[in-house]
Amino acid sequence: MGWQGLTESAKSATELAALQRHARWLEAMQGVVRAALPPTLASLVFVGNWHEDETLTLLSPSALAVARLKQMTPTLTAALQAKGYPVARIKLRVAPGLSHLSPPEPFAAPPKAPPRALTPQARSALAALAQELPPNNEVGTALREWLAKLRAREDR
Repeated sequence: MGWQGLTESAKSATELAALQRHARWLEAMQGVVRAALPPTLASLVFVGNWHEDETLTLLSPSALAVARLKQMTPTLTAALQAKGYPVARIKLRVAPGLSHLSPPEPFAAPPKAPPRALTPQARSALAALAQELPPNNEVGTALREWLAKLRAREDR
């Protein structure tokens, strides 16, 4: 790969990172908008985009929801500004194609793996370690207590 290819790859990576930051920012704004609205209305509102001129576009599949949102734009603008988002005006759009969507869920952390049981070799190595720790040492005492808790958890 030549310099031109490396330059294009770096530019693509930079653009992708900027797009990811923008998407997370819009997601955070979606949370503020949903929190400021009644639950039935919040489920019908989606953040479309934010523009450099401080305009936020909100989308809804329902014209009725858009009519209600028009009444609430001062409240939404104030809520967003209170959280530090530079929003001077809100543009509302009816988007019938969104009717099949449910409100977006936030990015979820991967599920935690269940704790694994200690092998017999690990249990005996930890028991030997507990015996070797100095008895009159703060660190040794703390480690012994931690090892005892670990063994008790494993015995359950």
